[in-house]
Amino acid sequence: MRKFLKKRYGFIIFILFYSGFFFFYNYNKILTYRPKSIHQHRQCDCLSFTYNFYKTGNSLFEPQLNLKTGKNFSGKNASEFPILYWTVAKLWKLFGYHEWIYRLFFVIIMFLGLFALFRIFENILKDVYWAILLPLWLFTSTIIIYYGNNFLTDVPGLCFAFIGWYFFLKYVNTKKYWFIIATLSFFCLAMLVKITAGISFAALLIIFILEWTKIIRFDSNYIFKKRILTLLLFLFVGIIVASWYLYAVYYNKVHENYLFQTGVLPIWNMKSSEITIMFRILFDFQLKNYFHTIGLIIILAFFVIALLNFKKQNRFLLILNIIIFLCCIGGMSLWFGAYNVHDYHLINYLIFIPATCLTFFNFLKQNYPDIFSSLKFKIVMLVIVLVCAHYGKEKTWARYCGHNKQLYDYSSFLSRWEVDFYRYENWAYGTRMEAYETITPYLREIGITENDNVFSLPDASPSITLYLMGQNGVSFIAEKGPDFIHMINHYKSLNIKYAIVGDTSIRKDPMIAKVLSEKIGQYKNVAIYKISYDYKLNSTTFFCDSETTDSAGINFIGNPDSIKFAVADSRSEEKALSGKYSVCLIDYKQYGFVTTLPFVTKNQYFVISVWRYCEQDTEAGICLSAKNSEEFYNFSTDVTEENDTGWEKIRLVVTIPKNMDGKEVSLYVYNPDKNKKVFFDDFEVSILNFQE
Repeated sequence: MRKFLKKRYGFIIFILFYSGFFFFYNYNKILTYRPKSIHQHRQCDCLSFTYNFYKTGNSLFEPQLNLKTGKNFSGKNASEFPILYWTVAKLWKLFGYHEWIYRLFFVIIMFLGLFALFRIFENILKDVYWAILLPLWLFTSTIIIYYGNNFLTDVPGLCFAFIGWYFFLKYVNTKKYWFIIATLSFFCLAMLVKITAGISFAALLIIFILEWTKIIRFDSNYIFKKRILTLLLFLFVGIIVASWYLYAVYYNKVHENYLFQTGVLPIWNMKSSEITIMFRILFDFQLKNYFHTIGLIIILAFFVIALLNFKKQNRFLLILNIIIFLCCIGGMSLWFGAYNVHDYHLINYLIFIPATCLTFFNFLKQNYPDIFSSLKFKIVMLVIVLVCAHYGKEKTWARYCGHNKQLYDYSSFLSRWEVDFYRYENWAYGTRMEAYETITPYLREIGITENDNVFSLPDASPSITLYLMGQNGVSFIAEKGPDFIHMINHYKSLNIKYAIVGDTSIRKDPMIAKVLSEKIGQYKNVAIYKISYDYKLNSTTFFCDSETTDSAGINFIGNPDSIKFAVADSRSEEKALSGKYSVCLIDYKQYGFVTTLPFVTKNQYFVISVWRYCEQDTEAGICLSAKNSEEFYNFSTDVTEENDTGWEKIRLVVTIPKNMDGKEVSLYVYNPDKNKKVFFDDFEVSILNFQE
């Protein structure tokens, strides 16, 4: 027994430290939480996929959501390879439907990944202290702490990559070829569950190419012995990964669902103003979740020191570190448009941290063994790791804390801006969304079964309220009556009888109030209504495409031709969405498509849209106004649609208030910036009102 403990004491200590972090981060409590806090919408997407595998028994290649959109309203969508969702669904079949099983499953995967890192560091550094401390340093990153005990697949993707590197080390040490097969298998799995985990695959492929082409020789002997077979394995993995993502694109196209990003969002497709804003978000907010600032500075210092001492380095580790760094930069460039709110997209770039630590500490071990073994240095690094861990804990706690916490309850590690942000987010969730976590038994009590499709509003996400309630149906935001009517008419074939409403203020809109007239239940802040389809709408539409003018050339002729649109001298051939002409507004020509209606009535709805083109950011938009703008004025630049040529559709929806009953209104497009050229085309106006 003593001999066994002596041989395995590093493993035992690692387990104890990991367990200590488990409880220090309150994982034992978080395991019981329903999906909430930052990126709840993506958490619920993942759970919705899993829930539908559990309920429907669909095959691995038929993922679907509770949201009944797309062709035949099937709800079939695809994103990353759903092997983890499918596996959890099978665990639910065995042990019952419990979300903590999902969380625990991902925590176990994270442990295996960190343990693989431990074994790598132990094998190379030959020092148990560093082998334990350095991998656990990675476990102080806020996004690792938060998403490691969560429902997104980014942390598992990173951890599968770590396991792959462990098997690669086993291959280097033993030359047993099945370890290469294991390496590429785990890299394949990592990329399938999260494509950004492909950094490891790309780095090893580059190493393979550099060695094969003899650009760099890492050792007296070649690392890769069976080069043709290894190349075929790389190709095979690449084909498998590409096949899934091509299948996902095909699957979404067949089912006419495009909820998930299956392409890239490269920096070179962004405007300079968007890039500036994105960098500001990264440096002001996202990097604080990526890693503690002091820790990140130290890591970057390790990297620079390693580069400056390249002649004293292990060549393989240094070059691998550099390649991983460049791959991280490349990956961030490919998905740069996602970093405005998606902090989890940064998770797989954390691989740079252990790669740098391994390179730097191996350099110390070989060249400065006194520093490497120094007790003072070890204590300093321990303090840094503990500070980072406390920082990560406080940041994670801020995401989960209750909505009644005061300013002084938050750690001083957080800036005032962060505290205000989290306080608002937690308050908003507690007052608006928390009721959905426990509403399901009440819905069953009032006769709504799990087989009933429902409308859930207002909810901009595909899955939050629908998944939490255990209901299929349609979630959407309906602040305006016409949008609400459009939605319920579009989904009429689903025979949806109920609307579950989390904000009853939307019933101030008379059109929504008429449809949601019969209330059948109330659970906390959530009201349940039966939907009335007993209504009729009158609709009048007129349209102008800027192609035809009157004989004087002053007005455009619309459709119907009784409607005239002023300022035809703004017509231009420079750009056009359809036909030959558009309206160009710049300098003194700031108004276009101007028309006046002499008489409107209260509770009429105006739905106005136009296509807009500008090579710069613009605030040009649609206006509906009374003769006296102080009496009634509405302006919109809301983009609802874009095409491949740079044109974007903007829209304004307005309800005529009581004070405008019987009065005159003007409709037009307006460019407030005289120095920016803005084009408009295909101006359309619909006027809706209930038929009494």
